[in-house]
Amino acid sequence: MIPAGYRHPVVVGHPNYLGAFERADKSSTPLVCLTGAWSALRSVPEGAATVVAKPSYPRLMATRALENARYLAKLVRQIRGVHLAFKPRSPILVVLLPRSVPEYTLPETVGMLDGAYPEFPGGLRIELTPDMTTVDITRYAAILEQVVGQEA
Repeated sequence: MIPAGYRHPVVVGHPNYLGAFERADKSSTPLVCLTGAWSALRSVPEGAATVVAKPSYPRLMATRALENARYLAKLVRQIRGVHLAFKPRSPILVVLLPRSVPEYTLPETVGMLDGAYPEFPGGLRIELTPDMTTVDITRYAAILEQVVGQEA
C-alpha cells in the first residue's frame, strides 16, 4: 500500500542492467531498489525499500570484481575504435565497438546491446565474475581486439 500523499513508487536497479546505480529525485515518491549481484558496492539510499532480485556477492568479492572491470576497461580503451559508454561503477562494462560484430565470435558472458539499446550502437555488455583472473581479463581484451580487427 502506498501512503497518502505519495504518487507511484519509483523502482530502480541497484545496479541496473547496464551496471549503473540509479538515482531518483528527492520528491515524495517512494523509492524501491532492486538489488543484484553487485549491490554490496553501494548502500541502498536511505528510506528506500529493498527488493532482493538477486543475492549480492560479499563486499570484498564485489570490490575485487570492480577492480577487475576497471582493469578490463583500461585494456579495451587501448583498442583502436573501442570506447566505454561510461566509467565502470560495477563489474559490468558497456563497451562500444566501431561496428556490430557477429555474436558467435564473443565470449559467453558478453551480450549484444544493439537491439534493446539503440543508443549504444555496436554496444556490448560485459559482466565479470568475482573469480576472474588477470589472465582471463587479458584474454577478454585480446578477443575483443581480434573481433574488431577481423571486422575491419
